[in-house]
Amino acid sequence: MKKQPKTSSLNRRTFIRGAAVTSAVAGFPAITHSKSPNGKLAVGLIGVGGRGRGHVAGCRNEQVVSLCDVNQKGLGWSTAFPGEGCSDLY
Repeated sequence: MKKQPKTSSLNRRTFIRGAAVTSAVAGFPAITHSKSPNGKLAVGLIGVGGRGRGHVAGCRNEQVVSLCDVNQKGLGWSTAFPGEGCSDLY
């Protein structure tokens, strides 16, 4: 009679369960020390000429920190951006 090779006690289900627990424990400090969800989101936008202006208008409640477009003349309107204004233009 042939001896069957010893199989590992680690199967796919056990591995996935262990990986999920490890990920949750590792990510816990980041969740507990995160900023308030009521704070403004710092946003940078690329390609803000033409249709991109609509995207910028959709960010009125956020803090726009930088705008970028290949056409530098198209960024002239950004000085009239409402709120705190944009700090960097590229």
